Amino acid sequence: MTGNAANNILDGGAGTDTLIGGTGNDIYIVDSTTDTITENVGEGTDTIQSSVTYTIAALANVEYLTLTGTTAINGTGNAANNVITGNSANNTLTGGLGKDTLTGGLGVDRFDYRTLADSVFSNFDVITDFSANTGNDLFLVTTARTGFSNAGSVAILDTTQIAAKLTTATFTANAAAQFSFGSRSFVAINDATAGFSATTDAIIEVTGLTGTLGLNNFTTTLV
Repeated sequence: MTGNAANNILDGGAGTDTLIGGTGNDIYIVDSTTDTITENVGEGTDTIQSSVTYTIAALANVEYLTLTGTTAINGTGNAANNVITGNSANNTLTGGLGKDTLTGGLGVDRFDYRTLADSVFSNFDVITDFSANTGNDLFLVTTARTGFSNAGSVAILDTTQIAAKLTTATFTANAAAQFSFGSRSFVAINDATAGFSATTDAIIEVTGLTGTLGLNNFTTTLV
């Protein structure tokens, strides 16, 4: 199925489909991991709406991934700046490289930061709806966190100010912390070296935080 130069919605239905959007801002409806999508450089801002677990890692020119339906499925981005949105079930969302915007939606969602370099300070992700209440959303990490602290607020959002709050004494190896900048909330996830590193530790902005963050919001378990 091939689109034209306009904004197309391509839905192949059941089976293994080949969908080619062309220029324009296209929407692809995916219901099988065997569907093939072709999207070239400079062909608009494109969205995949998927009712199955789906990754756009190999689709460098697709920007948006939206999970649909009510089944617990997962979504994975590519190296670009993606917008990834979950459905009403439990989802695991992985932004990958790039400055990604992640929205879990309803359900107990896992935001995947097993690769800390996916969200370093120079290109940090944004989570729009993290519920920190017990039994709700989680940060998925490779190594169990050794502690969690509230580092307070920074006057300027830069690496110098952050490092002054996340010291070797407070931001120990494999620990996590939160800090604020004005009304904005951030989570920092450390690697195995104490103290903050702008190139190896993850920084995530949480714009829709409800509840109180703590050690219970981190897990090494995928499901």
